[in-house]
Parts: sequence; C-alpha cells; structure tokens
Amino acid sequence: MYEPDFGEPIKELQVGLNVYRRLAREVTEYDEMDIVNDLAWRDGIKYSIEKLRDEMDVSDFLAEIKVLDEKVIAKIPYIQEALDGYTVADEYDVSHWWWYLDAIVADEVKIEFNEETEMYEGILWKVSSAGALPDYKIESRRF
Repeated sequence: MYEPDFGEPIKELQVGLNVYRRLAREVTEYDEMDIVNDLAWRDGIKYSIEKLRDEMDVSDFLAEIKVLDEKVIAKIPYIQEALDGYTVADEYDVSHWWWYLDAIVADEVKIEFNEETEMYEGILWKVSSAGALPDYKIESRRF
C-alpha cells in the first residue's frame, strides 16, 4: 500500500506530478528502477487526489493527470517491455492500472476513464468460459 513521503497531500501531489510528467514526456532514457519509481509516484498522485478532493478544487490537477495518463497509456507496450522480469508484490487492485501493464498488453485488463472519479482506472476484461469474471490474480507481474 502507498505510504506518503510528505505530511501534506498537496506537497505529495506536486512532487508526484513533477516525476510523472517526466515519465509521460520521455521513457527511453530510463532504466527499469527509474520507471518503477515513477510509477510509484502515480500511486502518490492517486492518494493525494483522494485526500484533497473534499478540501479544495482539484479539477485542474485532474485535467493534467488525464493528459499525462493518456501519454503514459500510449507508451504501455514500451514500458512493459522495458520492465520485463521485474516484479512487485500484489498490493494494489486493478484500478491501479499502472501496476498491471503486462495484463494490459495481454488484453486481460482494459483502461477506461471513470467519469465519476475523473481518472483512468483499470478494469478486468477477460471473461471465463462460464461467462463470469475470473478470480483475478496475475501470476507474473513485470515490475
């Protein structure tokens, strides 16, 4: 689970956005640990927005996050390939799509924009032969 680095969610959000902007702008200069660090800051962004939503207007932040997410989503195949073989514990549900890039590439998880939260979220996509969603657990996560 995400542990904030700063006491104030607004500071967490500002730092997280600075890091995430870099990932959205350029991936090719990074090694896998830099990418993992940048993806971890995406957790900080989600955490901060959830904390700040009731305290202030976060619409400008949400608009920027949407644009940054779209840039990162467009780079998923490259990012997933760069992270091949690197794994993390199963700490997050599928709504944290940035930890499920291998499942997205495998067409097991889809990313959709949630109008209510105003953020992109991962959703289970593959359906079992019985017609129900399987108990989803990724056997090999690549971060």
